[in-house]
Amino acid sequence: MRCNSCIFCGDNLSGERSCEHIFPKWALEYFKIGSHEITPTHRSESNGDIVSTRKHSLKNLVAGRICRKCNNGWMSDLESSAKKIVIDLAESHIKVEALTHDERVILARWVFKTVLCLNWGSNFHKNIPRSHYRHLYQFNDSLPERVMVVGQLHQNNSYPFDWLQGSIYHMTSSRKNYNDKQAEQLKEFLQKRAYKIGIQIKDLLLLVAYNPLKNFLYCIYKGIHCPLYPDSGEIGWSEPDEYLFNEKVPILMRFSVGLRLADSDTLKVK
Repeated sequence: MRCNSCIFCGDNLSGERSCEHIFPKWALEYFKIGSHEITPTHRSESNGDIVSTRKHSLKNLVAGRICRKCNNGWMSDLESSAKKIVIDLAESHIKVEALTHDERVILARWVFKTVLCLNWGSNFHKNIPRSHYRHLYQFNDSLPERVMVVGQLHQNNSYPFDWLQGSIYHMTSSRKNYNDKQAEQLKEFLQKRAYKIGIQIKDLLLLVAYNPLKNFLYCIYKGIHCPLYPDSGEIGWSEPDEYLFNEKVPILMRFSVGLRLADSDTLKVK
């Protein structure tokens, strides 16, 4: 992708450049989080060392490289379609499980758009395939292959807003032929190619995940992760473990870590 082209549609940005608020103005105003001070910190997933850090308010968090046509067109339409759904969920007026199929697709596309802009505009390594940006622009009823979006409500009395980026997956396999070297190679591959990005807005938890390993399926916590996209198909389930109830760990991190991978052989065994 050329550096002077829109990250979504690919059109030339000459005279058409726009800056998209990563978290839309309506959300910043409605939830009163525009002046919320954040300190985005990128830590190495291998040793935890700080790679980079920033400090600014949410209203100043913007993504460049977006053309006016995208910003004022399909992106604006998506915000309008998702606004009421997001507010009703964040205020716990409705449950995630009560959403219709169409509402789930709208919410999934909205949070996918949001995390794409978040990754692009933040101080985190850019491990989202450019084809994912293009897919969202080209198709209004789907997400890229092997992308999953889950949501849930959690009564929140402390953080009005939070987010988390990473690529950590706990993996379960029944195979006995993964030696230490192969396991390390899988881990490195996921760190480079996979991603998980979660957002918390008041009571609403949303998580976007991408698993590039075709022989591994998503395995979600039963009764905790509610699939938004896809909302049908082959998937693994597991009972929540003690980690989910550790109140010392931020809920968004617990929600993210709980989304795991398991190979198809393991799921068949279970």
